[in-house]
Amino acid sequence: MKKLLISVVLLSLGGLLFSQQITRMAVVDYSRLLSVYYQDSRKIKEVNDFENEIIDELASIADDITALEEKKIDAQKAGDSSAVLSYDEMIDQKKKYQQDYLRIKKTQLNNMKEKYASSLSMTTEIYDAISFVAQSQGYSFVMKKSDPDLVWWSPDVDITDAVLNRLSLLNR
Repeated sequence: MKKLLISVVLLSLGGLLFSQQITRMAVVDYSRLLSVYYQDSRKIKEVNDFENEIIDELASIADDITALEEKKIDAQKAGDSSAVLSYDEMIDQKKKYQQDYLRIKKTQLNNMKEKYASSLSMTTEIYDAISFVAQSQGYSFVMKKSDPDLVWWSPDVDITDAVLNRLSLLNR
């Protein structure tokens, strides 16, 4: 009787163990995904290119102002007061142009950034890629590495690189 009872209990426990699915957890470095993916993103590239154009133009304007200031100093040394006044006027005009250019381009850049930031497509693409990788590799859920409740994880469950590969495949 005891042997039968023990056998039934063991079979029941064995059946429960086999019927339960093993939960697999993955982690992802979401901040790395954002930085790498956004850097490679076409929209962010457009913003960065526009920023670089602004920086280059501002450097060019600053060089022009410096050249005019050097000519003004030379005119002062030569005692040519009319040339000094002329250079002062050109320097003032160039500085005003620099301020106006910066104000206008900053507004355009901020508008461009807001337009792209309001687009949820990038965030959706990242979450879709995480979901695809997690499901294809058999993970039940994915946590961010930055989650304060996550105490430890094995590097084997970090799917960040796989997600980045998926994103790069989708955006070729």
